[in-house]
Amino acid sequence: MKQLALYCIIYFTTFSVIAEETETLLQEKLKVKGFGSPIVKLTQVHNEFDLMIGARGAVLLNRAFAIGIGGYSLASSIHVSETNSNFEMEYAGLILEFVFPSDKLIHLSANTLIGWGSLNNAANRNWMSYDPYYDDRYHYANYNLVDDSFLVIEPELNLELNMTTFFRLGLGISYRYISGVGLTPLTNSDLKGLAAVFTFKVGKF
Repeated sequence: MKQLALYCIIYFTTFSVIAEETETLLQEKLKVKGFGSPIVKLTQVHNEFDLMIGARGAVLLNRAFAIGIGGYSLASSIHVSETNSNFEMEYAGLILEFVFPSDKLIHLSANTLIGWGSLNNAANRNWMSYDPYYDDRYHYANYNLVDDSFLVIEPELNLELNMTTFFRLGLGISYRYISGVGLTPLTNSDLKGLAAVFTFKVGKF
């Protein structure tokens, strides 16, 4: 009986020590904060260097995991001389991010965007006159205006610097995986690729 009581004391003492030392993502008292991020990306699209401008917002859980949404737009159009076309490109989606450890002056963060994008050929827009009695929408004189959509998955790795308690600078790299482009003459390979990422986080961390 004494041995059983001794075993119980040792077990519960060891269990309580392990429980105190174990760190978990979802703690009993969940800390919820958030931030917003203007973002600039230097990338290559259709064999030409260009800028992507975007932003994202996220909810930060226990200073380690963030979930939010973001979107990006190509600063200039994609010119295809063979067809005299200018394609506008943009995409947006859900973003999941891990930050480790965020309280250090310099730390890492890794996120992935999963979303949907669009292409629009806006070349040679010539307005036609219209009769509002039949149709209240404008029409284009040529038929070189085409829309298309595609799937995008973009993992990203950043090195972040805590400038203040509410402002962080990030420098990183991302890669766009593109699928589903069917807008001739562009292909998935024309839109996918690496990007240098500059992030400006503002919020409560």
